[in-house]
Amino acid sequence: MTFLVVMRRMTQVRTWALPAIMITVVFVTSWPLMVLAEPAANQITDPANYWWWFVVTAATVGYGDFFPLTWGGHLVGAYVIGGGIITLTTLFTVVAEKISNAKGRRMKGLDDLDLSGHVAVLGYTPGRTERIVHELSAEGDHRSSCAPGTTWLSTRCPASPTSRSCAAS
Repeated sequence: MTFLVVMRRMTQVRTWALPAIMITVVFVTSWPLMVLAEPAANQITDPANYWWWFVVTAATVGYGDFFPLTWGGHLVGAYVIGGGIITLTTLFTVVAEKISNAKGRRMKGLDDLDLSGHVAVLGYTPGRTERIVHELSAEGDHRSSCAPGTTWLSTRCPASPTSRSCAAS
């Protein structure tokens, strides 16, 4: 498979797998390169130390406790930084897409709702809506709340001076 074919297939993955695949590829390819580029005396080539250095560098934090000494090691470090930035950008894009899709589904009314134990009063007519809410409240233990995009109206209903209802904002 050529690089372009691999990239096309990766762009078709629309789940959390894409960032995981990307960071795994960068890790698996960068560690052998770092082992080849750095002298054996450098602690960065130790598997436990390399994993720590990789996470810190890919996240662009860079504590400086481990670092490459050679130009080849610096190039591998630049590769890890670039891979980390691309992976984090992809991850944040996936998160933003999930949030946007969830909000869009809610706004379009496509999410499942539990409508048991609720009373919906649609529309608003001054005086009439307050009476309906008051009558419904008098019938039992109803908890009053407003739908998204509405606000409480304080009204002075002759039957109940504390009567409130919702109206469009």
